[in-house]
Amino acid sequence: MMAATAMQAPQRAQEPPIPANDAGRKRKLLLMILKKDLVDGRLKALNKNRTWLAGQLGVTPSTITKLLKDDSQIKGPTIARLAEALQVDPREIMRAWGISTAAETPRIRIGYRITDDGEAQDIDETVMGQIWARRPAGLEEGYAAIVDTDALAPRYMRGELIFAAIERDTPIDQITGECIVTRKDGRRLLRTIQPSVTKGRYALVSLWSGKVELDAEIVEAAPIYWHWPRPVS
Repeated sequence: MMAATAMQAPQRAQEPPIPANDAGRKRKLLLMILKKDLVDGRLKALNKNRTWLAGQLGVTPSTITKLLKDDSQIKGPTIARLAEALQVDPREIMRAWGISTAAETPRIRIGYRITDDGEAQDIDETVMGQIWARRPAGLEEGYAAIVDTDALAPRYMRGELIFAAIERDTPIDQITGECIVTRKDGRRLLRTIQPSVTKGRYALVSLWSGKVELDAEIVEAAPIYWHWPRPVS
């Protein structure tokens, strides 16, 4: 049987928590980022600006600004005019405004920060856009998180980004190494996962203290896909 090891954790001053945000606010912010990325990216590629786009749509530049910030849905004619002006498929406009099917929307679940002992909690919305901009190519589904503790040094430093991939075709018992794991009780943790002596359960090793939790029940293990080893500025 695997022996649990424990190291005395150093005492650290209590830090003020990063404010949590509900799912609605996070979704609204993410859609604002998607809209701005799409519109401004296409305008740059076309060597145009928002004033030009306003003229193409027959509105004022302030209306374009409101369109990118407002969380209200846009209607079919506006979608068509935007797509024509930006020279994109109308479905790209629909996705950016959050009116596509679930299968078409981005599946990187941004919304976590890694705190003391590797627990994944809701993220501060002020850094969500920075994390989205640094997402790695090829990650189709997974988690994105920012390290918000000094407890995991030197493996992970405060401000660094971690992306974990959800591998739906790989059984959990074939996954080992550092992962963002989802326990049966819904908690998400950054842990090293290892086989346990009990079938269907796993040993979770804390990257902070080295303590081992034997026979843990987990429903998902997302291996670390990409580590951005530079603090977000």
